[in-house]
Amino acid sequence: MKLIDRKIREMKEKKREDFEHIGEHIRVIVTRVQRLSVCHRDPHRFHEEKSEIAYELSKIARSIA
Repeated sequence: MKLIDRKIREMKEKKREDFEHIGEHIRVIVTRVQRLSVCHRDPHRFHEEKSEIAYELSKIARSIA
């Protein structure tokens, strides 16, 4: 019984670590979104960055589901 309890506790810890990692990744993305702006010298770069952010968010969503 103790072995099962220990395995369950280890799984919960791993899940918590995964969510902490995801939370940090989302904080980085939030910072990128806050800095996102259109530059008159390279307006295409705005759309590239927007697409990269959308892709990363979709990866996070898939990993959670």
